[in-house]
Amino acid sequence: MIGQRVNQLRKKRGWSIQKLAAMCAEAGATRLTGNAIENIEYGRRDKSGRRRREVDVSELLALAYVLEVPPVALVVPLDIADDERFELTGEVTAPAGQVRAWFAGLGFLDGQNSISVLARMTEGLPRDQAQKLTRLWFLQHGDEYNRAALAAEAAHQADEQKQHDQEEGRDG
Repeated sequence: MIGQRVNQLRKKRGWSIQKLAAMCAEAGATRLTGNAIENIEYGRRDKSGRRRREVDVSELLALAYVLEVPPVALVVPLDIADDERFELTGEVTAPAGQVRAWFAGLGFLDGQNSISVLARMTEGLPRDQAQKLTRLWFLQHGDEYNRAALAAEAAHQADEQKQHDQEEGRDG
């Protein structure tokens, strides 16, 4: 997927593989040689005969920098509509716009509505970023969280009332 996107963007700019490799080298990404870029774009055969070439994070960042696109554009192409489902794994899909926001640390995926997910996603972030993400989470999931909190409180009060009634029954 990343290789296809690199190929599309390179060709759109009218660049050869060697030109992209030279620009990567100028940016300090000397591992991205012409052969490496060709393998990224077209793959190389693995033991099973499938064509593939993994891209590590430093290569993703360098390619995005040189191609002048945000890194997420190489992962979730920008020409996929925000509401179109995007496959994250063989079992998990989410709207492409939601995936882009999640990838950038600016949003959540469907099903990530627990307060513990929010806590993990904001852990280690600068305070202002954590506050922005928390506000966003509450905008998206606040009603659901409030309903759950109110239901838990009502259940707790019912338990206390039941215990109180049982104690009064023993005393009376």
